[in-house]
Amino acid sequence: MENNYNTIPKIRYTKFNEEWTSCKLKDVLKEYNEQCEKNGSYEHVSLTKEGVVPKSARYDRDSLVQHDDKKYRVTHLNDICYNPANLKFGVICRNSYKDGIFSPIYVTLRVLNNNYPKFIEHYVKNDLFIKRALSKQEGTVYERMSVKSQDLLDMDVNIPSFQEQKFIGNYLSDLDLLIEKQQNKYGTLVNMRSSLIFKLFPKNNLKIPEIRFKEFSNEWSEKRLMDIATMHARIGWQNLRTSEFLDHGKYMLITGTDFDEGKINYSTCHYVEKTRYDQDKNIQLCNGSILVTKDGTLGKVAIIKELPKPATLNAGVFNVLPIDKSITDNDYLFQYLKAPFLLDYVSKRATGGTIKHLNQNILVNFPVLIPQAEEQKKIGNLLNKMDELISLQLLKIGKLKDIKKAMVEKMIV
Repeated sequence: MENNYNTIPKIRYTKFNEEWTSCKLKDVLKEYNEQCEKNGSYEHVSLTKEGVVPKSARYDRDSLVQHDDKKYRVTHLNDICYNPANLKFGVICRNSYKDGIFSPIYVTLRVLNNNYPKFIEHYVKNDLFIKRALSKQEGTVYERMSVKSQDLLDMDVNIPSFQEQKFIGNYLSDLDLLIEKQQNKYGTLVNMRSSLIFKLFPKNNLKIPEIRFKEFSNEWSEKRLMDIATMHARIGWQNLRTSEFLDHGKYMLITGTDFDEGKINYSTCHYVEKTRYDQDKNIQLCNGSILVTKDGTLGKVAIIKELPKPATLNAGVFNVLPIDKSITDNDYLFQYLKAPFLLDYVSKRATGGTIKHLNQNILVNFPVLIPQAEEQKKIGNLLNKMDELISLQLLKIGKLKDIKKAMVEKMIV
């Protein structure tokens, strides 16, 4: 045996009390190499980290093949499939899609009798199993290192009875389905928001949006960003050296890498000395500060909310604030800058070679369509609520994934 592993899981259903059986993976899975030409008998599929999926026309390179007798490997429903070169990226799964054909570089393993495919899938996708398997990688270049099927099948494993396999496999698969359902809901919310953006704001040089709150009917006006907001960034000679970044302190330093879905992830922020914070009052942040990245990844937008400590900016980020909040609603301006209009605008005008740069003289002329203040507030509130729903959905997905990870660790030995 490679190691002395526990043969009793930390969590299990009360009716199961036997120790798991120690054996080789080849006692559970058997490699087979059934080949077939692409003749319509099987659907052409592909293997990804997400599983066996239909072959996308976008990535179908069959047209580049000069001969018609190419052989594909057949995969049947419930096979365990993996890519020897991409096991390090988690490309191993159960074929839960359908019978199909895919590249012969993939390995197909048939689940032997008295074993439950769903359980075996979760067993081999387990981080601990993959870590052990990667110790058997061969090759001189990391990108080309691979785990041969014979080495994988020669690994020591611990396997419970068929009934316990079935219980664990179904339980973990049900969790996967719940996560997938919540991910689909998240996708629906994101699509709804994207659609709403293009209907709430006028387009094609119009001054009236496609949909709006019924109490408003006036045309919108167009303003340059410089007419409704101030924009400041850290002056070049004030730039910080990485040696000045602190892990703890009273004054936070926010950079573009701290942006997270329109908000700031304060847990990733560094800190600076008070002298650096005091250096420029124009980039001392407050709740409501709108931040726009101006280097590298251009036009990312975030808003400061619930600021835990005094904070300043590093180079590469603008601090944008409405000049008169009675005329320009802060949340509205944030949502307008976050919409695709700004990104489209700056991507056509940014300067620089490989690393693009958004000059202030470009940003100041960005055209912003503005309705009356009350309509701005309603639009800002509506989109904020959509963002909150999306954030809550992401949190729900994250918690479910954490539960799944914990259960895998405690239910599988």
